[in-house]
Amino acid sequence: MSNEPQSDSNPSKIAASPRVVAVAVAVLAVVLIGAGGAFAQAAGYGFMGYRVVLYGDAELYVLNLADEDRYISVDGRPVQRVEAGNARLLPLVGGESVIEAMDGDGQPLQSWTVETDGSHILLNLDEESCLLVSKLFELAVPEEMRAEIATRIDSERILYTLDSSRVIWPRGYPGAVDTEGDEPIYSVEVIDCTLTDDKAFLQEYVVSRINDRMK
Repeated sequence: MSNEPQSDSNPSKIAASPRVVAVAVAVLAVVLIGAGGAFAQAAGYGFMGYRVVLYGDAELYVLNLADEDRYISVDGRPVQRVEAGNARLLPLVGGESVIEAMDGDGQPLQSWTVETDGSHILLNLDEESCLLVSKLFELAVPEEMRAEIATRIDSERILYTLDSSRVIWPRGYPGAVDTEGDEPIYSVEVIDCTLTDDKAFLQEYVVSRINDRMK
């Protein structure tokens, strides 16, 4: 009778090697991303669907208070018209994107490379207009609402990425913003460029504007 150890043929008792486990996890991740990308592509995001899975999506708010129409293209997608004196919201896929602005004749004006991970982006195409970006607190309780000035956008800074997807755009209705969640809530207001830099005054001004629109 042989005294040699017998191999255990029960596959349930064979431990997978760390390398096999790592490969299996990597394959599963690729499959899940691919499946998510296919779903996003079917939802209209095209070949960039995988970026929606990895980085989410966002909005590009284009404000054109100039006297002429402007045109915007994002990541080579079809050009979108932004009429003079108007604004337009365009879908933005997370990750790195290239935004191109053109004049009424289709001639290039400027381009920007941006990165976003679910945060909205503001683009102001009129260098003569100014915008005030404020962080809002206690939006759900008008009597206790307060504002904290985040930045002022003028001719020297026309592109701004907000670290949130909860934004009240110029003339937007505050009730459309979800007040539940951890992300900060911002408001963007068009202001007179000659308006004082007094932060206390500007904060009261923002709260007053928001409250007026909530009535």
